[in-house]
Amino acid sequence: MIVASPRQVDAFSSVLLSSEVRRNNIWRAFGIKLRQACLLAILGVVTVCAKQAVCADTGDTPLQKLTPSNQIALNPCFAMRSGGFRLVTGTSVQGISLTCSGEVSWAIPEGASSFHVILWRADVANALATAQLLSDKLDFLRVRISLDNVPVADTVLGAADPAEKWEIPTNHARILTIKMEQEYGAEAVYLGDPAFSHQAVSAVSVRHVLSPGSGFANLGSGPRQRAFFDFHPGESVPLQVEFAGKAANAEVRLNIAPLAGTGARTLSVPVALQPDADGSVGSGQWQVPEFFGPANIVLTVNVQGRQVFTSTTEVAFAKTNNLANVTQSNFGIHLSTSGSLFLQDDFADLWGAKWARFFLAWDVIESKEGQYDWHWIDNVVATYSAQHLQLLGVMGELQPKWITDPRTQMAPAYARFVKAALEHFQGKIHVWDTYNEINSKYYAHRGFDPATQPRGDIDLLREELQEIHQFDPGLITVCCSPGGTDFLPYSKRLFDAGIIGMVNDVSMHPYQAGPPEDSDDGLSYPEMVDRLGKLAASYGMQKPVWTSEANWVMGPAGTAGVSAPGVTEHEQSQYLVRANLLSLGLHVPYFSHSPFFFPYHRNVLVDSLSSYAEMTALLSNAQNARLLSLPPHIYGVTASTSAGTVVALWTDAFKPITVHMTGLGHMTIQDMYGNPLPASESPVLSDSPIYVIGTGSPVVTAAALQVPAARSLPAPSAWSHSPSAHVENTASGIHLTSEPSQYAGQVTSPILNVSPNSCYVFTPSITLHKGGIDVEVVDPDNKKLLRTEFVFTVTGNDQYQPHIRVKTADDSHLQLVFTDANPHQAEVTDFILTNVAMSPCP
Repeated sequence: MIVASPRQVDAFSSVLLSSEVRRNNIWRAFGIKLRQACLLAILGVVTVCAKQAVCADTGDTPLQKLTPSNQIALNPCFAMRSGGFRLVTGTSVQGISLTCSGEVSWAIPEGASSFHVILWRADVANALATAQLLSDKLDFLRVRISLDNVPVADTVLGAADPAEKWEIPTNHARILTIKMEQEYGAEAVYLGDPAFSHQAVSAVSVRHVLSPGSGFANLGSGPRQRAFFDFHPGESVPLQVEFAGKAANAEVRLNIAPLAGTGARTLSVPVALQPDADGSVGSGQWQVPEFFGPANIVLTVNVQGRQVFTSTTEVAFAKTNNLANVTQSNFGIHLSTSGSLFLQDDFADLWGAKWARFFLAWDVIESKEGQYDWHWIDNVVATYSAQHLQLLGVMGELQPKWITDPRTQMAPAYARFVKAALEHFQGKIHVWDTYNEINSKYYAHRGFDPATQPRGDIDLLREELQEIHQFDPGLITVCCSPGGTDFLPYSKRLFDAGIIGMVNDVSMHPYQAGPPEDSDDGLSYPEMVDRLGKLAASYGMQKPVWTSEANWVMGPAGTAGVSAPGVTEHEQSQYLVRANLLSLGLHVPYFSHSPFFFPYHRNVLVDSLSSYAEMTALLSNAQNARLLSLPPHIYGVTASTSAGTVVALWTDAFKPITVHMTGLGHMTIQDMYGNPLPASESPVLSDSPIYVIGTGSPVVTAAALQVPAARSLPAPSAWSHSPSAHVENTASGIHLTSEPSQYAGQVTSPILNVSPNSCYVFTPSITLHKGGIDVEVVDPDNKKLLRTEFVFTVTGNDQYQPHIRVKTADDSHLQLVFTDANPHQAEVTDFILTNVAMSPCP
């Protein structure tokens, strides 16, 4: 049946009611009847159109007029809504928005031959695309379209990318599914004018919505390349080149400049263009050069001697690792912090880490009391397992909102949740971490009331550990992953209560602000491992140490959650690798938290991705790892691997250091990313580790580094003291006992003259008997805080000699301030301060 449009019916009526008909009364009456019949027919057509969502002009069925046949939320924040939207070009369209990760299916109307849709991210009219969002290389969205569960389209959308116009033949399929996954956050993808059509198309096609005379090309089409900027040297990457105009040829030029090292190169890719309805389009490919490491790629498209498009992208040229072949590993990552699936979880294996740590978000799983919804976390577990990752599940994290009286509800409800989780994941998760950073929740009264339940945290952990070991004595428990700077005193609190005897491994979260070899919170990273291990041993128990969460969180200074504001991306890459190498030598598993990016540093960490992937490619399955005994400021780790003996070497000094190596045959040397370096028995070390690979037993020797002489500062007895403190002079310092306080300045040094754009190390000797101290380095001229370092009492006779490294910018004066640091309540701080020295950085 052919259905006429109202416009066609009206025109047909007008023809019948010509001047001749009007002059005839009979025909006039017939014409009136005919018009009435036509109008009734029009109403009937409109009614059918409304019910069946069929537009008779075009034969299209708008997607938003259909009821989905299935809808799956992959993230709790998933939402779908219909409405009007505006492209960045200003064009208004009707359609659907999908927020967060999820998938929706629709039954394909009978007779539909194709599906068309415009996909895009940024919606300026709705104020969802801020200037920052448009400039960021973060939070890409992956959209996949399937017909009867067979993928037919797969794309990645960035906030600054132009809209994509897709045409897809339905090929007699019954169900169309659109799945959206996001990298991070809660952004939306817009489906503009989505509709099924009776018009046939020959093949799947995609074009970008471009301004006349402009062009477009991507560095690749896959999500690994588009969303995570990860490229494998030697691989061929497809290009689609588009031009909003008529042209026969285009040239794509890629200027590739390594961000660490030399070897810039230019690739030129000629592309033949074919005309289509939107202009001209063609395809080509480029080959990733045989180079490893972060690089900057400037892509330009030239048509008819004119540049029509350019983009600049930082990428990672990284090693690949097959985790199916890794049987043991020291390396882990922690990605899915929300307890539900994100796009980054699909690509967790890019790092080459064997372990994955993730939260079982109690508040999400049991949002209604007694009703457990596991499908969010099941998706995460299934995704990691498919990538051959080993699992470290973290119980808890936050209590559900229905717990209104933690004193009576928290402990029994959590015990039921733990038991339910163990039953649900029996045989799938064999290693469990306890309630994450329970100390921060306890002291912040989040689910706990220390005033009425002073042992509420201890009782909760004891109940959890008992449930785990009673359920299956073979399960491994890691505890207790405290957060914050006072992790050692809190661990002692738990160990004093007997928790130490209930766990297999003890853990910490040593986020740092500077190099792992330097002191942070009074201790270097190896010293933190040593102190926690010795603390456990003091109870007569040898417990392995795990670093279950850590990283260098970059971002603006003063931002909550930013632990390393002064660290560059390249330094973060160096520190992350060095901390993992030290952990390998110490036999401490190390889990890198949020390795891809941070909310405060809104770009993929391509430097870390490149260097970390090289480390895991070399040292997964490593055996017999150990630290080398070397002079101060020189570090080395050696291990046996399938490639032979691997020696990692570096220095934390600011100057190159030459070492001498013997004992290795068939020696080769690689840089931190895996690029070959000249083989030499006297390699030169820098702050970026190198890898020496050979056969045999290595012997590394080096002359002691000539460290600039330190000068003693005036004795602390001559410094300014708090008038409320009790101060006694000692042979080389002072013994100070404060009044009870949380944060109060106690000792302040004289103003020290320094050189701008320089580096200095301060080394006070501290014996701490009670409370905590915050050692601050400030610029007294502008009150700017350059460095802060906390130390806390653990045993009552704790010795600290931190090496506090400070970089000056335009600062010409510095001052040391020792203040109380008692974060939970006012306490007495009792300490001895002696032998404060200052020297240029080595």
